[in-house]
Parts: sequence; C-alpha cells; structure tokens
Amino acid sequence: MTRPLAVNEIYSAIQGEGLFVGVPTVFLRFQGCSLSCGYCDTKYAIPFYKEGETEGFLRSEDALIEECKKFNCKNFCLTGGDPLNQKHSDLVPFLIRLRKELDAHIVIETGGHVPIGEILDQLRFADVESLVHFCVDYKLSCSGMKDRMKDGAFFPLRSTDSIKYVCASDKDFIEAIAHLTRMRSEEVLATALFSPAWGDPGWTTRLAELVRDLPISHVRFSLQIHKVLYDPVTRCV
Repeated sequence: MTRPLAVNEIYSAIQGEGLFVGVPTVFLRFQGCSLSCGYCDTKYAIPFYKEGETEGFLRSEDALIEECKKFNCKNFCLTGGDPLNQKHSDLVPFLIRLRKELDAHIVIETGGHVPIGEILDQLRFADVESLVHFCVDYKLSCSGMKDRMKDGAFFPLRSTDSIKYVCASDKDFIEAIAHLTRMRSEEVLATALFSPAWGDPGWTTRLAELVRDLPISHVRFSLQIHKVLYDPVTRCV
C-alpha cells in the first residue's frame, strides 16, 4: 500500500522549456525540495508538506490518477519542489499507472541531488521507461547548491533525457561546459539545455551566442517561453 503523495498544484498549460517546449501539458507540481536555489521561482513549493503550515495537499495514488484523467491529455510534467524528493516507493507505482492507464508521455524535472538509477531500473522492469524522460538540473554556482550535486543523478541518463544548466554568468557557463565535457567523456549523451537565469536580457542574448558557437553535439538554448507569454510570477495559467 503506497502512501499519499504531497502535491502543490495540478494544472494544464503549454510546456515552456526543455525538449518538449510548446507541447500542451498537464503539470503536477509536488510539494517539497531538499534544495533551496537562489534563483528558484517556486519557493512556495520548497517546504515539505505539513498540514496547516505549508501549501499543498495529500493525494492517494488512486485519487491522483483519477484527477489526471479529467484533463484528457497524454502529456504530463512532474515538477516541484522536486518530485524525486517524494518517497520513491510511493512515486514509482504512480508513474507506472500513469503510463499504463493513461498512455502518458511523462517528463520528470528534478535536481541533480537525487540519484535516478534505481527509479529507471524499476520503470524498465515494468516496461514503461521508453516514454518517461528525465530532465536533471545541474546546479551551478549561481544556485548556491553546486556542492549538492551527485554523479548518480547524471550517469544513468539516456540519449532521450536532458541535462539542464541554468547560467547567470560566464563563470556558470564555464562550469557547465566542464560538467558537460565530463558527461560526454563518460558517454552520457543526454541533450544539454542551456537556460539563462531570468531577468537580464543582455545576458540572455550573450548566452544564446555562447551556445550557438559550442563545438559540442546535442546542445540547445532553452528560453522559458512561459515567462514570455505570462507574467513570470503567474501561477496555474
């Protein structure tokens, strides 16, 4: 018997970044993250759920599946907070049911502090891993969380997954290239997504130019288009 999952909000919108930018998607934002990045734009979802003290609510696996069905959509993005900070023995059965019962295409957005090998193995055993994509955020100096990164969050990544680098300066970009070069040397072929920390149009342009000139394969400049379409603080659009 799985325990309820802590959810902050569920809503439909356009995927604003990553490999599936522009795709109509249902977002499941989970409550709780063991990181606290300086540029985080969802600080309300960082505290772990505590009734009466945090945002969010608890949903059983059955109730969450039924709620997802109401959207009549096959594209889902699990974000947070951090979905992988939920107990994995509770989260994985939900993922398997979401794939099998809704024929869902799932993107999991997570930080690089949670190893993913065991989760991938369980999804592979259930024969549902092919339409589950991981987008793992490697935290650079601008986040204040760089020392929390773990190799186990990146080495299992497949060519269908992605590594996200949020850069706020040339220093961050250099750190990102060093990490990506190491990943490529270990034959990790996940697509690298370079995203500018929000708020400085000049830096956004410069980062795009730096990415344009990279002699590395499978890289993309990833602008958060939802912050262009809507006010950056808009919730549940």
